[in-house]
Amino acid sequence: MGIVSYPRAVRILGAAVLLFATTLGASEPAADSRLVFIWTWAGRCGTPRCVEEERRFLAEVDVFYQIRTGDTTTSVELRKDGRLYVDKVPMNLSSKQIAALYAALDGVRRDLEGGSTWTQRVRVLPDGGLFTLAFSLDTQLHVVDGSKDYTRKEYVPLLNLLQVYAEPAAASRIIPREDETRIIGYRIRHDMPDHLALEVEYFYDGSKGSHVFVGANPVNETGVVMTGYRPNQLQKGRHTTCTVVSTYSESPERFSSDIMKIELYVGGGEVFLEDFVPLRKKWSKVPSPDLRCCDACSRGCRE
Repeated sequence: MGIVSYPRAVRILGAAVLLFATTLGASEPAADSRLVFIWTWAGRCGTPRCVEEERRFLAEVDVFYQIRTGDTTTSVELRKDGRLYVDKVPMNLSSKQIAALYAALDGVRRDLEGGSTWTQRVRVLPDGGLFTLAFSLDTQLHVVDGSKDYTRKEYVPLLNLLQVYAEPAAASRIIPREDETRIIGYRIRHDMPDHLALEVEYFYDGSKGSHVFVGANPVNETGVVMTGYRPNQLQKGRHTTCTVVSTYSESPERFSSDIMKIELYVGGGEVFLEDFVPLRKKWSKVPSPDLRCCDACSRGCRE
Protein backbone atom coordinates (compact mmCIF):
# COMPACT_ATOMS: atom_id res chain seq x y z
CA MET A 1 0.00 0.00 0.00
CA GLY A 2 1.28 3.50 -0.71
CA ILE A 3 0.37 7.08 -0.08
CA VAL A 4 1.50 9.99 -2.21
CA SER A 5 1.00 13.64 -1.31
CA TYR A 6 1.20 16.30 -4.03
CA PRO A 7 2.43 18.87 -4.93
CA ARG A 8 4.87 19.95 -2.20
CA ALA A 9 6.00 16.60 -0.86
CA VAL A 10 6.05 12.97 -1.84
CA ARG A 11 5.53 10.25 0.75
CA ILE A 12 5.58 6.61 -0.29
CA LEU A 13 4.74 3.82 2.15
CA GLY A 14 5.57 0.67 0.21
CA ALA A 15 7.81 -0.27 -2.66
CA ALA A 16 5.33 -0.42 -5.51
CA VAL A 17 5.77 1.79 -8.53
CA LEU A 18 2.50 2.28 -10.33
CA LEU A 19 1.44 4.36 -13.31
CA PHE A 20 -2.12 4.39 -14.46
CA ALA A 21 -4.86 6.71 -15.69
CA THR A 22 -8.45 6.84 -14.56
CA THR A 23 -11.51 9.01 -15.08
CA LEU A 24 -12.31 11.06 -12.00
CA GLY A 25 -15.28 12.92 -13.41
CA ALA A 26 -18.97 12.16 -13.42
CA SER A 27 -21.10 12.00 -16.50
CA GLU A 28 -23.76 14.53 -16.98
CA PRO A 29 -22.45 18.04 -17.79
CA ALA A 30 -19.79 17.82 -20.50
CA ALA A 31 -17.58 20.30 -18.67
CA ASP A 32 -17.50 18.02 -15.63
CA SER A 33 -17.00 14.72 -17.39
CA ARG A 34 -13.36 14.98 -18.43
CA LEU A 35 -11.52 15.29 -15.16
CA VAL A 36 -8.71 12.88 -15.98
CA PHE A 37 -5.76 12.61 -13.65
CA ILE A 38 -2.53 10.68 -14.20
CA TRP A 39 -1.30 9.19 -10.93
CA THR A 40 2.41 8.46 -10.96
CA TRP A 41 3.42 6.40 -7.94
CA ALA A 42 7.14 7.02 -8.41
CA GLY A 43 7.21 10.80 -8.31
CA ARG A 44 5.41 14.12 -8.15
CA CYS A 45 3.14 15.55 -10.79
CA GLY A 46 5.47 17.00 -13.43
CA THR A 47 3.63 17.77 -16.69
CA PRO A 48 1.51 20.91 -17.25
CA ARG A 49 -1.57 18.78 -17.96
CA CYS A 50 -1.05 16.76 -14.81
CA VAL A 51 -0.72 19.91 -12.70
CA GLU A 52 -3.84 21.39 -14.29
CA GLU A 53 -5.92 18.27 -13.62
CA GLU A 54 -4.64 18.10 -10.07
CA ARG A 55 -5.82 21.67 -9.47
CA ARG A 56 -9.22 20.83 -10.94
CA PHE A 57 -9.48 17.81 -8.66
CA LEU A 58 -8.65 19.87 -5.57
CA ALA A 59 -11.17 22.53 -6.62
CA GLU A 60 -14.07 20.22 -7.51
CA VAL A 61 -13.73 16.84 -5.79
CA ASP A 62 -13.56 15.87 -2.13
CA VAL A 63 -13.15 12.10 -2.48
CA PHE A 64 -12.52 9.73 -5.37
CA TYR A 65 -12.71 5.98 -4.78
CA GLN A 66 -12.12 3.12 -7.17
CA ILE A 67 -12.44 -0.60 -6.43
CA ARG A 68 -10.99 -3.23 -8.78
CA THR A 69 -12.01 -6.89 -8.51
CA GLY A 70 -10.89 -9.17 -11.32
CA ASP A 71 -11.99 -7.55 -14.58
CA THR A 72 -14.53 -5.29 -12.85
CA THR A 73 -13.83 -1.64 -11.95
CA THR A 74 -16.26 0.64 -10.12
CA SER A 75 -15.70 4.28 -9.20
CA VAL A 76 -17.36 6.50 -6.61
CA GLU A 77 -16.87 10.26 -6.51
CA LEU A 78 -18.00 12.72 -3.84
CA ARG A 79 -17.91 16.31 -5.07
CA LYS A 80 -17.57 19.49 -3.08
CA ASP A 81 -21.19 20.37 -3.80
CA GLY A 82 -22.27 17.21 -1.95
CA ARG A 83 -23.23 15.22 -5.04
CA LEU A 84 -22.14 11.60 -5.26
CA TYR A 85 -21.59 9.67 -8.49
CA VAL A 86 -21.22 5.93 -8.98
CA ASP A 87 -19.69 4.99 -12.34
CA LYS A 88 -20.54 8.52 -13.55
CA VAL A 89 -24.21 8.13 -12.57
CA PRO A 90 -25.48 10.72 -10.03
CA MET A 91 -26.95 9.29 -6.82
CA ASN A 92 -29.58 10.87 -4.60
CA LEU A 93 -28.29 10.83 -1.02
CA SER A 94 -30.10 11.85 2.13
CA SER A 95 -28.66 14.57 4.35
CA LYS A 96 -27.67 11.89 6.88
CA GLN A 97 -25.75 9.91 4.26
CA ILE A 98 -23.89 13.01 3.10
CA ALA A 99 -23.12 13.98 6.70
CA ALA A 100 -21.77 10.45 7.39
CA LEU A 101 -19.45 10.62 4.36
CA TYR A 102 -18.03 14.00 5.35
CA ALA A 103 -17.68 12.93 8.98
CA ALA A 104 -15.68 9.87 7.85
CA LEU A 105 -13.50 12.06 5.61
CA ASP A 106 -12.85 14.47 8.47
CA GLY A 107 -11.90 11.48 10.63
CA VAL A 108 -9.36 10.37 8.01
CA ARG A 109 -7.83 13.84 7.99
CA ARG A 110 -7.59 13.99 11.78
CA ASP A 111 -6.04 10.53 12.01
CA LEU A 112 -3.46 11.27 9.33
CA GLU A 113 -2.46 14.45 11.12
CA GLY A 114 -1.96 12.33 14.26
CA GLY A 115 0.48 10.11 12.40
CA SER A 116 -0.88 6.66 13.28
CA THR A 117 0.80 3.80 11.45
CA TRP A 118 -0.92 0.50 12.26
CA THR A 119 -2.93 -1.43 9.71
CA GLN A 120 -6.18 -3.33 9.72
CA ARG A 121 -7.98 -5.81 7.49
CA VAL A 122 -10.99 -4.27 5.73
CA ARG A 123 -13.83 -6.75 6.02
CA VAL A 124 -16.12 -4.91 3.63
CA LEU A 125 -13.81 -5.32 0.62
CA PRO A 126 -14.10 -8.48 -1.50
CA ASP A 127 -11.31 -11.05 -1.50
CA GLY A 128 -8.67 -10.00 -3.99
CA GLY A 129 -10.12 -6.50 -4.23
CA LEU A 130 -7.78 -3.54 -4.74
CA PHE A 131 -8.80 0.04 -4.10
CA THR A 132 -7.60 3.53 -4.89
CA LEU A 133 -8.64 6.43 -2.70
CA ALA A 134 -7.89 10.10 -3.50
CA PHE A 135 -8.71 13.11 -1.34
CA SER A 136 -7.26 16.50 -0.41
CA LEU A 137 -5.56 17.46 2.83
CA ASP A 138 -4.05 20.91 3.42
CA THR A 139 -4.44 21.76 -0.30
CA GLN A 140 -2.39 18.68 -1.23
CA LEU A 141 -3.68 15.67 -3.10
CA HIS A 142 -3.35 12.34 -1.29
CA VAL A 143 -3.57 9.16 -3.34
CA VAL A 144 -3.78 5.85 -1.50
CA ASP A 145 -3.59 2.39 -3.02
CA GLY A 146 -4.35 -0.65 -0.88
CA SER A 147 -6.03 -4.01 -0.48
CA LYS A 148 -8.26 -5.91 1.92
CA ASP A 149 -5.37 -7.44 3.78
CA TYR A 150 -3.15 -4.41 4.26
CA THR A 151 -4.89 -1.11 4.91
CA ARG A 152 -4.04 1.75 7.24
CA LYS A 153 -6.75 1.95 9.88
CA GLU A 154 -7.36 5.65 9.11
CA TYR A 155 -9.16 4.74 5.89
CA VAL A 156 -11.37 1.92 7.20
CA PRO A 157 -14.51 3.94 8.19
CA LEU A 158 -14.49 5.82 4.87
CA LEU A 159 -13.93 2.62 2.87
CA ASN A 160 -16.81 0.93 4.70
CA LEU A 161 -19.14 3.72 3.57
CA LEU A 162 -17.84 4.08 0.00
CA GLN A 163 -17.75 0.36 -0.76
CA VAL A 164 -21.46 0.05 0.03
CA TYR A 165 -22.17 2.55 -2.78
CA ALA A 166 -19.81 0.72 -5.14
CA GLU A 167 -21.25 -2.68 -4.19
CA PRO A 168 -24.46 -2.65 -2.08
CA ALA A 169 -23.97 -6.29 -1.04
CA ALA A 170 -20.69 -5.32 0.65
CA ALA A 171 -22.49 -4.30 3.84
CA SER A 172 -23.20 -7.95 4.64
CA ARG A 173 -19.47 -8.66 4.93
CA ILE A 174 -19.06 -6.30 7.88
CA ILE A 175 -21.01 -8.73 10.08
CA PRO A 176 -19.25 -12.09 10.59
CA ARG A 177 -21.11 -15.31 9.93
CA GLU A 178 -22.23 -17.33 12.95
CA ASP A 179 -19.80 -20.13 12.04
CA GLU A 180 -16.84 -17.82 11.34
CA THR A 181 -13.83 -17.62 13.67
CA ARG A 182 -13.96 -14.14 15.19
CA ILE A 183 -13.43 -11.90 18.20
CA ILE A 184 -16.89 -11.22 19.62
CA GLY A 185 -16.02 -8.81 22.42
CA TYR A 186 -13.62 -7.92 25.21
CA ARG A 187 -13.43 -6.28 28.62
CA ILE A 188 -10.74 -5.34 31.13
CA ARG A 189 -10.71 -7.62 34.17
CA HIS A 190 -7.77 -6.05 35.99
CA ASP A 191 -5.71 -2.93 35.24
CA MET A 192 -2.42 -1.87 36.80
CA PRO A 193 0.24 0.61 35.56
CA ASP A 194 2.49 -2.15 34.20
CA HIS A 195 -0.08 -4.76 33.07
CA LEU A 196 -3.72 -5.58 32.45
CA ALA A 197 -5.84 -8.70 32.17
CA LEU A 198 -7.98 -8.63 29.04
CA GLU A 199 -10.98 -10.96 28.88
CA VAL A 200 -11.83 -11.97 25.31
CA GLU A 201 -15.03 -13.57 24.05
CA TYR A 202 -14.49 -15.47 20.81
CA PHE A 203 -15.83 -18.09 18.43
CA TYR A 204 -13.33 -20.61 17.05
CA ASP A 205 -14.35 -22.97 14.25
CA GLY A 206 -11.57 -25.47 14.93
CA SER A 207 -10.01 -25.19 11.47
CA LYS A 208 -6.48 -24.54 12.80
CA GLY A 209 -6.40 -27.52 15.15
CA SER A 210 -6.31 -27.62 18.93
CA HIS A 211 -2.95 -25.90 19.56
CA VAL A 212 -4.23 -22.32 19.18
CA PHE A 213 -3.96 -19.35 21.53
CA VAL A 214 -5.00 -15.76 22.17
CA GLY A 215 -2.64 -12.87 22.91
CA ALA A 216 -2.65 -9.07 22.67
CA ASN A 217 -0.32 -6.10 22.13
CA PRO A 218 -0.86 -2.37 22.76
CA VAL A 219 -0.54 -0.04 19.77
CA ASN A 220 0.11 3.70 19.57
CA GLU A 221 1.22 6.17 16.89
CA THR A 222 4.61 4.43 16.63
CA GLY A 223 3.07 1.02 15.94
CA VAL A 224 3.06 -2.06 18.18
CA VAL A 225 4.78 -1.31 21.50
CA MET A 226 7.33 -3.71 23.02
CA THR A 227 5.36 -5.62 25.63
CA GLY A 228 4.71 -9.27 26.40
CA TYR A 229 1.59 -11.30 26.99
CA ARG A 230 0.64 -14.51 28.73
CA PRO A 231 -1.49 -16.43 26.23
CA ASN A 232 -4.40 -18.75 26.89
CA GLN A 233 -5.42 -21.70 24.75
CA LEU A 234 -8.62 -21.59 22.72
CA GLN A 235 -11.37 -24.18 22.56
CA LYS A 236 -13.60 -24.94 19.62
CA GLY A 237 -16.90 -23.09 19.76
CA ARG A 238 -17.93 -19.92 21.59
CA HIS A 239 -16.05 -19.26 24.82
CA THR A 240 -14.47 -16.60 27.01
CA THR A 241 -10.79 -16.61 27.90
CA CYS A 242 -8.19 -14.08 28.97
CA THR A 243 -4.70 -12.86 28.14
CA VAL A 244 -2.44 -10.85 30.43
CA VAL A 245 -0.51 -8.04 28.72
CA SER A 246 2.56 -6.77 30.60
CA THR A 247 5.61 -4.58 30.27
CA TYR A 248 8.97 -6.31 30.48
CA SER A 249 12.67 -5.45 30.42
CA GLU A 250 12.66 -4.21 26.79
CA SER A 251 9.53 -2.04 27.17
CA PRO A 252 9.73 1.77 27.32
CA GLU A 253 9.76 3.22 30.84
CA ARG A 254 6.52 5.12 30.21
CA PHE A 255 4.21 5.18 27.21
CA SER A 256 0.57 5.50 26.19
CA SER A 257 -1.49 3.37 23.83
CA ASP A 258 -4.94 3.87 22.33
CA ILE A 259 -5.47 0.55 20.54
CA MET A 260 -5.14 -3.09 21.59
CA LYS A 261 -4.33 -5.63 18.88
CA ILE A 262 -5.92 -8.96 19.86
CA GLU A 263 -4.53 -11.92 17.94
CA LEU A 264 -5.39 -15.58 17.54
CA TYR A 265 -2.47 -17.76 16.50
CA VAL A 266 -1.25 -21.30 16.08
CA GLY A 267 1.28 -22.19 18.78
CA GLY A 268 4.76 -21.72 17.37
CA GLY A 269 3.32 -20.59 14.04
CA GLU A 270 1.07 -18.16 12.21
CA VAL A 271 -1.26 -15.45 13.47
CA PHE A 272 -4.49 -16.25 11.62
CA LEU A 273 -6.80 -13.55 12.96
CA GLU A 274 -6.20 -10.03 14.28
CA ASP A 275 -8.69 -7.52 15.66
CA PHE A 276 -7.90 -3.92 16.62
CA VAL A 277 -10.03 -2.53 19.45
CA PRO A 278 -10.04 0.94 21.05
CA LEU A 279 -8.44 0.78 24.48
CA ARG A 280 -6.61 3.77 25.98
CA LYS A 281 -4.03 3.18 28.68
CA LYS A 282 -1.01 4.88 30.24
CA TRP A 283 1.75 2.37 30.98
CA SER A 284 4.63 2.48 33.48
CA LYS A 285 7.28 -0.23 33.69
CA VAL A 286 7.97 -1.55 37.18
CA PRO A 287 11.58 -2.28 38.33
CA SER A 288 11.14 -6.06 38.04
CA PRO A 289 8.29 -6.78 35.62
CA ASP A 290 6.91 -10.30 35.80
CA LEU A 291 4.89 -11.62 32.86
CA ARG A 292 3.34 -14.24 35.14
CA CYS A 293 1.41 -11.35 36.67
CA CYS A 294 -0.43 -11.41 40.01
CA ASP A 295 -3.08 -13.51 41.70
CA ALA A 296 -5.80 -10.95 41.02
CA CYS A 297 -5.12 -11.24 37.29
CA SER A 298 -5.09 -15.03 37.43
CA ARG A 299 -8.45 -15.11 39.18
CA GLY A 300 -9.82 -12.59 36.71
CA CYS A 301 -8.80 -14.77 33.77
CA ARG A 302 -10.98 -17.67 34.71
CA GLU A 303 -14.28 -18.23 32.92
